[in-house]
Amino acid sequence: MTHNEIKVLLIEDNLGDARLIQEMLRQADDSTFTIEHEDRLSKGLDRLAGGDIELILLDFGLPDSSGLETFFKVYAGAPDVPVVILTGLDDTALAVSAVQEGAQDYLCKNRLDSELLARSMRYAIERKKVEKQIKHLNSVLKAIRNVNQLIVMEKERDRLLQKASDLLTEARGYDAVWLGFMEDDKCFSNVVGSGFSEDVPRFCQYLMAGNHPQCIETVFDHKDSFAVVDESRGCGDCVFKNVCFGRDVAIIRVEHGVRFFGLFVVLLARDVAVDEAEKDLLIEVAGDIGLALYNMDLEEAQRKRERTVERQNRMLMELAGSKKIYQGDLSDSLKIIAEAAARAFEVQQVSVWVFTKDGAIIRCIDLYDMSADTHSQGMEIRAAEHPFYFKTLAEDDLVAVDDARNDPRTREFVDSCLSLPGITSMMDVPVTQKGERIGIICYEHVGPARKWTLEEQNFARIPANYLSLAIEAYDRKKAEDALAAESERLAVTLRSIGEGVIATDREGKIALINKAGERLTGWMQEEAIRKPLEEVFPVISEETRVPRNPVEKIMETMDIADLVDDTLLIARDGREIAIACNGAPIFDMESKIVGVILVFQDVTERRKAEQELLKAQKLESVGLLAGGIAHDFNNILTGILGNVTLAKIDPASEGEMFKRLEEAEKACLRAKALTRQLLTFSKGGELVKKTISASQLIEEATAFAMSGSNVKCENLISHDLCPVEADEDQTNQVISNLLINADQAMPEGGTVEVHAENVIVEANDPPSLTAGKYVKISIKDQGVGIPEQHLSRIFDPYFTTKQKGNGLGLASVYSIIKKHGGDIGVESEAGVGSTFTFYLPAAEGKIETAKKEITELVRGEGKILLMDDEEMVLKVVGQMLSRLGYEAEFSRDGDEAVKLYRKAKESGDPFAAVIMDLTIPGGIGGKEAIGKVLEIDPNVKAIVSSGYSIDPIMADYRKHGFSGVIVKPVQMKELSDTLQNVIGGRN
Repeated sequence: MTHNEIKVLLIEDNLGDARLIQEMLRQADDSTFTIEHEDRLSKGLDRLAGGDIELILLDFGLPDSSGLETFFKVYAGAPDVPVVILTGLDDTALAVSAVQEGAQDYLCKNRLDSELLARSMRYAIERKKVEKQIKHLNSVLKAIRNVNQLIVMEKERDRLLQKASDLLTEARGYDAVWLGFMEDDKCFSNVVGSGFSEDVPRFCQYLMAGNHPQCIETVFDHKDSFAVVDESRGCGDCVFKNVCFGRDVAIIRVEHGVRFFGLFVVLLARDVAVDEAEKDLLIEVAGDIGLALYNMDLEEAQRKRERTVERQNRMLMELAGSKKIYQGDLSDSLKIIAEAAARAFEVQQVSVWVFTKDGAIIRCIDLYDMSADTHSQGMEIRAAEHPFYFKTLAEDDLVAVDDARNDPRTREFVDSCLSLPGITSMMDVPVTQKGERIGIICYEHVGPARKWTLEEQNFARIPANYLSLAIEAYDRKKAEDALAAESERLAVTLRSIGEGVIATDREGKIALINKAGERLTGWMQEEAIRKPLEEVFPVISEETRVPRNPVEKIMETMDIADLVDDTLLIARDGREIAIACNGAPIFDMESKIVGVILVFQDVTERRKAEQELLKAQKLESVGLLAGGIAHDFNNILTGILGNVTLAKIDPASEGEMFKRLEEAEKACLRAKALTRQLLTFSKGGELVKKTISASQLIEEATAFAMSGSNVKCENLISHDLCPVEADEDQTNQVISNLLINADQAMPEGGTVEVHAENVIVEANDPPSLTAGKYVKISIKDQGVGIPEQHLSRIFDPYFTTKQKGNGLGLASVYSIIKKHGGDIGVESEAGVGSTFTFYLPAAEGKIETAKKEITELVRGEGKILLMDDEEMVLKVVGQMLSRLGYEAEFSRDGDEAVKLYRKAKESGDPFAAVIMDLTIPGGIGGKEAIGKVLEIDPNVKAIVSSGYSIDPIMADYRKHGFSGVIVKPVQMKELSDTLQNVIGGRN
């Protein structure tokens, strides 16, 4: 028992009894009592309110209260202070009732002595302490029971900790309780408490901020499961030392097995110390809480595992069920995989990156941000800027980084990739194809650092595998699309190209035939499939008529083969079509021949074009020859014809002499006509075109050509026949030549029909014509016809079957028609006759009327300047001019002519006209000289002359400054008419 001084409150209204009791206590051997006396209950209660009273001596009979009511009031005011009842002999039963209600003892006043009183008081104090301890322990046991019930009911950690603190505090055994849950060995993630209303919350916040009092640090350092900080310790600078001072503090580690959860701290009442029983009870509570937290961890781990499995299964079902991944839709596949992976792993971002071919860059092709539900792309990471990271990717199979900001593998990203999104943990999983790493899929976690489990690392490969499948499907689809596009292009090409295409199998049976092939053979593809090639595509030699089989030749040589040019295709309807054909073997993937492909085309028109070209080349060669000799030849003819004409008009020329001169003149004119006919073949010669009446042209030509013939001519001309833009002389020559040939083909007489009509020609029908409006003229005879072997040569120059023919008639016809932009053809049958058909472009302009021809020589006067390099021409034309009344002056080149013209102009006696030869070998001809003369006299009357009648200047002389034209050989009548027209102003 303690020997400390004990404060006693005596509530007694009898002063004698009060003094007696005080005296007894002073006589006690080990008196440690200090007595205070109050004579009224109200005063006693006031004193009790002041505290520090450790025992009450209470008399039942007081002036302001009596009986049990007095005890009840005292007990209510100080329930923790032991009470000893002082009573007389007559109220013993009442005293016993008080003890039953909570008083510690009762004493009869008349039986008291000092020893009994002191012993009773000490026993009362001890009994009260024991009672209080028992009550405290019962409260703890009750709290433990409640905590255990709470553990069974409550499954949420923080609510469990808070309710456990409240239950232990409510047991009135402790002044305060708090529980701290640890994030790691020294950091609290949550602290809850109950007790002192202000101090516990403040203490919890203090600990959460990372501040640990010395007592807590000691527990951490020694790792004791139970520690008591008694009321006598020093707390140093602890901010809570005043709260804890004078109380025992029990600190218990909450743990289960090796798992440390946190601390259980109890602040006991001031008069309660921690004994072994309470220690055991507190350890039991801490163990129960630890077990509960452990079970919660297990349950949470199980729930987390179930949620993870559910998320993973959902991801697997989503990816496995996505058709787009297998169909090659890469853009949507990336989104599907990234979103499914982000949900399965509960990460902020999932991104897909691919390496460039050189491996120096990884480029983001999709980045999914789960919180924003957005996709982006285009970011790049370069090896030159992040060498350690690229080295890690190359060396490690999988990169799992728990602390991305401090891990050396990802620390390079702190200032770039990791700073803005707040990424703390990341995991990079390789994406491979055919054993080669082509990219990565990156899982990026935001928040507290995350430790990637081995299970997570293994499962993270599944989205990477699906990504590899998606890329493979995309590449395959791209290849298939390209192949399909190529196949479609090939099919379209085969359908649309002009050449026929036939493919066969090894046995030579048809596997494919395109539109052009159908058109040429006459077989539709559905009819031709599986038929032998020789049935659908029978070809023979044009020369020998022997059948040919191109498939056999290709299968023998296993190489490309061409059919010779003289190959004919016998179409289904019996037509024979000239074709060019080549073929090649078709090989499979193992280089085995599986068939043959043939490409062929109709070369009928090409042959015609080649023949036309050959004709044109022959005609051009004749024209080239004619052009080379025309100038000199016509100069010679001018000398001959001029002298003959002058001799004819000489009075001495009479009788037989005149007849001979006429014959010579006719011979010269035939030579002139022959030269002009040859010049029609010359390339580059210009036509003297004008709009003429086609009907009138036909009527005049037929009347002239058939005059005196025994052949009848019928003109069947459309009443609305269009005019044509043509050279009147040359087109007249065409009709005349064809009519003369028809007449000569019918020596016994007959009828020639001339048909003329307007036609609209489509493009290439006939092939050599452009689309447009034409006048079609046909001349049909009933003659002997043309042998078939000669048909291809009748338009060649010098080709003739007539004994007196020169072979230039039809050649000149052909040349003239071609120069007019037309076309000519012939159909003939031996013994029946021939029909020549030609086309001339129709004209829209007004028909030009011809000037009235002067029939007699007309004399004139004035000076004429004649420029020519041939002395013979100067002499004979000079004589013609004199006979016509003109005075002639001569020059031999352009320079001399210009000087003479200037001199005459300046002297006041100008030339009436100038006749200039177009070509002066080694000097200035008429083309250059006219320009200089025009500078002298813009009104000059100049006439151009040349033996090359089809020169462009001759055809369009006015454009070049001339007023008239004279074609060599010069005829006196033409010279007279031209001078009259030019000088008289009728040009």
